[in-house]
Amino acid sequence: MKQIIILSCLLMAIAPVSFSQNTVTSGRWSDPTVWSGGAVPAAGGTVNVNSALTLDASLSPTGAWTFNSNTIDLPGGTAYTFNPNAGTNTISVNAGTTVSFEGGTSGTPNLFSGGTINVYGTLILGYTQLNNSGNLNITVAAGGTLIINGDLVNKNNAGTFDINGTLIVNGDFTNQTGSITVGGSGTINTTGTLTSNGGSTVFGTTNDCNAGPCSGSNLACTFNNTISPTNKTICNGSTAGTLTSSNTATSATYQWLSSTDNITFSNASGASTNATYVTPSLTQTTWYKLSVKSTTGPCTSISSAVKITVLPGGGWTGATSNDWGTAGNWCSNSVPVSSTDVVISNGSNIPNMPTVNAATAAAARNLTIDDTYPAASSLTIAASGTASLSIFGDFTNNGTFTDNSTSSTAGVIFAGSIAQNIDGTVPNVFKNLTVNNNSGASPAVIVHSNNVAVTSNLTLTSGVVNLGGQTITLGTSAASPGTLGYSAGSWFYGGNFERWFPLSAVTQGSNASLFPIGDLSNYRPIYFGSSGLTSSGGTIKVSHTSIAGASAVSFSDAGIPVQVRSNSYWTVTTGNGISSTGTPFSIRTEATGMGLVWSTTDLRLTLAAAAAPGLAGVNAGTPSDPQVNRTTLSVANLSNNFYWGSTNSTQTTLPVNSTNSNNVAVAPAAETKFILFPNPSDGRSLTIRSSLSINKEYAITIFNTLGAIIAQSRTSQPETTIHFVPALPAGAYYARFSSPAFTSVIPFLVKTDR
Repeated sequence: MKQIIILSCLLMAIAPVSFSQNTVTSGRWSDPTVWSGGAVPAAGGTVNVNSALTLDASLSPTGAWTFNSNTIDLPGGTAYTFNPNAGTNTISVNAGTTVSFEGGTSGTPNLFSGGTINVYGTLILGYTQLNNSGNLNITVAAGGTLIINGDLVNKNNAGTFDINGTLIVNGDFTNQTGSITVGGSGTINTTGTLTSNGGSTVFGTTNDCNAGPCSGSNLACTFNNTISPTNKTICNGSTAGTLTSSNTATSATYQWLSSTDNITFSNASGASTNATYVTPSLTQTTWYKLSVKSTTGPCTSISSAVKITVLPGGGWTGATSNDWGTAGNWCSNSVPVSSTDVVISNGSNIPNMPTVNAATAAAARNLTIDDTYPAASSLTIAASGTASLSIFGDFTNNGTFTDNSTSSTAGVIFAGSIAQNIDGTVPNVFKNLTVNNNSGASPAVIVHSNNVAVTSNLTLTSGVVNLGGQTITLGTSAASPGTLGYSAGSWFYGGNFERWFPLSAVTQGSNASLFPIGDLSNYRPIYFGSSGLTSSGGTIKVSHTSIAGASAVSFSDAGIPVQVRSNSYWTVTTGNGISSTGTPFSIRTEATGMGLVWSTTDLRLTLAAAAAPGLAGVNAGTPSDPQVNRTTLSVANLSNNFYWGSTNSTQTTLPVNSTNSNNVAVAPAAETKFILFPNPSDGRSLTIRSSLSINKEYAITIFNTLGAIIAQSRTSQPETTIHFVPALPAGAYYARFSSPAFTSVIPFLVKTDR
């Protein structure tokens, strides 16, 4: 008798692991589990932020703090402040990193009282005051940017303030004490005034700019030099119209300058020596400055740059209304479709920012929300169950995005047929988010730079999501834990999936208990069931680390020896006050690609070198996709690294280690009871002939040279043909045959002419 078996390939992936000290994962600043040592850093400690963090507290450091990853105060929520205190602290915001604090008012400013502050990346603050301290020394390095969304009040005449990069003040910049020195070779631009008292100097001069916008570059002259409008947004191929100089120079002469990178400026084209300048038709974003020379002095002043943003056909003009679905609001005079690249960029001439209104199924290919200051570019989804935005390419948010949608089928839908990216300087908060990418790409969606929050409904329909080290959080509180909709074939990897857990009971195996995670190639979810919590709900956060191979162990679980465990594991942490008496939790884990499993009853959920808390549950599933359960766990028991262990090291060996041909012992031909043919194979099929007694069942497992399981099955037939779908590529492989009485391995080759 001959048996035909069709098997699919199973792949394994290796994910990086974190090391101790500093942040160990992404998440919220005040979550102890994101920090090495399991405690939120003290103000005077040495802190290194190496993972993206979401701010949930005001910070007052006195130690040495280094920001190597984005640390962001989510817009729209509580606004937090940054207050470096007197001490020996050194604060560094490194290149490529954005740190933002939304807080800061005249009554409660960001208060800098001491420390060495080095800005190599981008630091964004609200209203800020610099106190007088010889220990307060601030440097914005070349390439660095300090943005103050509000006034900047400088009272520090004992320390230093050097601008070698860019200082942008969306308000007034006032140097209040009589001996302040603001030095450096960079640029200072304000929307309001730029003034100094007494002998204070900015870039070597005591002169003031009493009407904004102001530039630190033109303070040496005693006259004002500004351009109107201060910015403008136009469609591709259009002119920005007339730029007009406003100055008080004596017998002024003019030279307009232009640049396409805001770094290198040259004389503008056309008639560029008058007090007004009409721009040519522009096809790319362009900056203009005006050089004004006065006969008094004489003195030459160069104005702040005016940015003319040039939009593609999918650029928003807002000429008619705020309605996304109105053709007259777009450069192309047509509503965007799935092939349209959309850019939303605010400007002095843009009367409305877009809203996706009710009964609108908006679409875009690549969607970019710009970072225009002082009025940020914005996009809003209306409070409706029929307002949706389908994105078929990349989503880049550098401005303000507000999702007010009210149903799971509304909100934002990532619907690409190509790989998609979520990027930008601002973390995204979705009320309703659907991932439905059918590209088949691995991964289908990549999250860059910042954590993601979904406050209401998260629907996973299709596509594997690489979190890029970030955390995605579902829900906002124990009372509003959010809802997960899940379909097979979509999961997260490479970061953390966090969700709020309620006080009420959660049925094991339901979507309410599901954490859909894995690695690039394998779905390895974990579920948490609850009989109900007695004290308070909170959050559970999970990540999965995929490491090839298994390790020998020796411990018992309820008296049964565990002899081997997987190297791959689930990391579970709890937070936000989750608490309960008793043992209300159960855990269910599933996984593909976890190696050789003879029977699911051989498996246990374990710790690295000991039995897991609680009791072994009743396992289920299949040998190729087992389900391993644990019951009667307390809240405290959940925060652990969980592995799979085997009580049957002969048959349920779990993944093969990738050394010495993966530790696969190859039996001599005389000792084997199996014959493989053809050998070499064409990669499409392989026939196994056994001399075992009929009806004696044995397992067949095919490995590649990396130790990954390619296929596995069981049979009791004397001759079995395995068909590989898809066909195996050329190379060396191993076939392992095992039963309770023996284990035997035979190598074979695949040679193809395909």
